[in-house]
Amino acid sequence: RSQQHAKVVPWMRKTEYISTEFNRYGISNEKPEVKIGVSVKQQFTEEEIYKDRDSQITAIEKTFEDAQKSISQHYSKPRVTPVEVMPVFPDFK
Repeated sequence: RSQQHAKVVPWMRKTEYISTEFNRYGISNEKPEVKIGVSVKQQFTEEEIYKDRDSQITAIEKTFEDAQKSISQHYSKPRVTPVEVMPVFPDFK
């Protein structure tokens, strides 16, 4: 019986190892998504954009205009360029 308990089983791990690993690799403030979200939130506050109905409409229309612009460079990697541009939605014909 002691030989069975001493057997090394690589797929079984102690739970304390798993929990410390999650804390190490889990949620982090260093992720690019978090950094971008914070900078956008700091740049635009709801009071500035949505003071009245006209500014709301202008902000919504601006998002559609910005979506039409082609993206030729990566936001953080200047040497990365697109290989192919594919539409998000299929052709609705």
